Amino acid sequence: NINYRTQGDAPMYGLLSDAADRARKAGAKHVEQRAVHGAPADALVALADEVKADLLVGGSVGLRSMVGRLVGSVPKIVKRKAHTEVLVVETD
Repeated sequence: NINYRTQGDAPMYGLLSDAADRARKAGAKHVEQRAVHGAPADALVALADEVKADLLVGGSVGLRSMVGRLVGSVPKIVKRKAHTEVLVVETD
């Protein structure tokens, strides 16, 4: 059994917590933070399918990188594979 860290004091956890708080204040009824396993794009798409999400929101990290241009960034792959609406917010 593998335990994934889902909270802590690293900057990422603060960003997640702030984003969840903002979503709730904006009227989101069900906001959940969850650690997932696997390739990022595939894991995000699978999670969105599992919870029957009507919107998947992600950051724009990697859209302008060389690897992102050659292989495809996580946001681009998610937009291509997702079975729901995808919103990519500017985070670079």
